[in-house]
Amino acid sequence: MNLSKEMIAWKPIIIGVVIALLLYLLSSESLTFIAFLLAGIAVGYMVGGKILDGIVNGAIFGVIGAIIAFVILLIMLVSEGVTSYISYFIVTLLIYIVAEIILGTVGGAIGSLIKSESSIDRDEEEEEEEEEKEEKSE
Repeated sequence: MNLSKEMIAWKPIIIGVVIALLLYLLSSESLTFIAFLLAGIAVGYMVGGKILDGIVNGAIFGVIGAIIAFVILLIMLVSEGVTSYISYFIVTLLIYIVAEIILGTVGGAIGSLIKSESSIDRDEEEEEEEEEKEEKSE
């Protein structure tokens, strides 16, 4: 697999991270996975193109967003005074990181598929409209 610099779109990735973190901070921890999936779909949709583009950008979004969410959760745990139990939470937090990366990747794939399917439908509609115009002009 040859990853090129053109394949990575930073603007959608940054927007996805902001969306995920806002949903994460404004909701409870129970919606973390939904936030990452929705933001991954948004990233994949904005990137468009091939499914590989959505997967790559969704994975990058997942890594960046998961690390930031991990740091936020760690700060919250330390501020609550559970530093003596932090070793018990580390395994759970690492599982969260892996799950968030997977959800970002899957969301990126879904978003790029949605974009490609909607553009196919739009292309077919445009072709039909052009054919109708040609028939009317004859």
